[in-house]
Amino acid sequence: MAKVVKDTSTQSLVEPTVNKTKAKLTVGDFLDRYYWYFFALIVGLVAFLCFFRLGVAPIASSDEGRHGVNAYEMMKEGNYIANSYNGEIDYWNLKPPLSFYFIMLGYRIFGYNAWGLRFFSALAYLALVIIVAIFLRKKFNSTASLVSMLMFAACYLYFIAHFVRAGDADALYILFVGVCLIALYLSSENSNWLHLAGLMVALAFLTKSYHAIILLPIILLYLIFTKGFPKIKWWQYLTITAVTLSPILIWMVARVAFDGWKFISEMFLYDVFKRSTNVIEQHSTNFFVYLPFTIMYDNVVTFCGALLIFTVIRKLCKHQKLSNLEKLTLYSMLSIYTIFGLARTKIEWYIWPHCVPLIMFAAVKLVSIWQNSLSYEIVKRVIVVLILVATIFLVGYNAFNVITVQNTNELQALIRELPVADGATYFYQSGDTTTLERAELLVFEWHTNHYLDTGGEAKFKQTDNAYLIIKTTDNANWDSDAYEILSRSPNYAICWQN
Repeated sequence: MAKVVKDTSTQSLVEPTVNKTKAKLTVGDFLDRYYWYFFALIVGLVAFLCFFRLGVAPIASSDEGRHGVNAYEMMKEGNYIANSYNGEIDYWNLKPPLSFYFIMLGYRIFGYNAWGLRFFSALAYLALVIIVAIFLRKKFNSTASLVSMLMFAACYLYFIAHFVRAGDADALYILFVGVCLIALYLSSENSNWLHLAGLMVALAFLTKSYHAIILLPIILLYLIFTKGFPKIKWWQYLTITAVTLSPILIWMVARVAFDGWKFISEMFLYDVFKRSTNVIEQHSTNFFVYLPFTIMYDNVVTFCGALLIFTVIRKLCKHQKLSNLEKLTLYSMLSIYTIFGLARTKIEWYIWPHCVPLIMFAAVKLVSIWQNSLSYEIVKRVIVVLILVATIFLVGYNAFNVITVQNTNELQALIRELPVADGATYFYQSGDTTTLERAELLVFEWHTNHYLDTGGEAKFKQTDNAYLIIKTTDNANWDSDAYEILSRSPNYAICWQN
């Protein structure tokens, strides 16, 4: 058993001991006394934001549609090693399969629909909020714990795309990142926690591939500047390495056994090397492109980032040491911004894992300032009112978006009207395009349990018992009199050829 080392660097952040002889009940006392009531209330709020009308919004092509198709076809074919797309092995979506497994489990529970696709993303975010809250209560205080939960509920970035309410890999990824950072922090007390941190690195890799790289410099910097390396015994280096690499190697061996080194080599040559050295898929290349996303896109992130910068500069000017939580947050920000900033291909949500350490830091720091730096009661009351108003507004905005979400995708609605018949063949034509977009292909496969034939209208004319989805506004000369039209919408029609 590793020796427990007390982290004196966080003492200034921990709620001061209350004089029990005083009759006056402080805010901290009140929140601590009724913590679990407030905890349950906010968990219910976050669960509402995560799950209410989860299946209503149309499927998004990027990246929800691709992940949904991959998971559906893996499950349909019973192939749990290699992902496929429209019946062929997919060498475009070069991610390991962990997120696909969770989507498959969602399909198994809820069926082939948006709920099944998105359920575990929503659950992962709720789990992250709960884990962070319990961690902050154990290591700091109840107030910081509850504040962090409200910040997660108010964080706009996680509710607009790709994360909480989307069936792709990002919500699982930030869960593993968050747990890794917590385990890394706890390793200052007991180095055995590094086993959990290593496991989270492996799971993050199996979810988002090279995105897990951001965790390595964070771990390295944190262990160096908290003097964590001398606490690790020689045998722990072996066990931590084994825990980290074993899941990755097991998957790699299985994948190589299936189709050789093609997928693994493409994953690194395209998803790592090419994205790092070239601008692909028309994404941005500006080094500072991430700055507006941090400053302008989310008020919670903007506030937390400003608080971190202020704290670091103030302590450096006063020659004060950063607490371990402040170090962890600073190293996380530096790692995320440096790695994704230097990569030539830039996508806004790549940096969004930075919200997790920022919220943990800001929740603790706010409570510390409240308790130790503000002496005027009237100032405290004004600040509480302002924070509550801002929180209600931001959470209300997220709730409004959840309540009012609508499915306005005309093509996805029409696809659900396709007749389903054994032995039938299905085609699509839109101008010169004969393949459905990823989201629409997913809805098509859910509904028909068929693969789409890419022959378009020309092959449809030569095929018996065939159905054609045609975009009438892009095909002005389509032979409408020759087909039996089964269903129409403003821009599309479903035709049958007997």
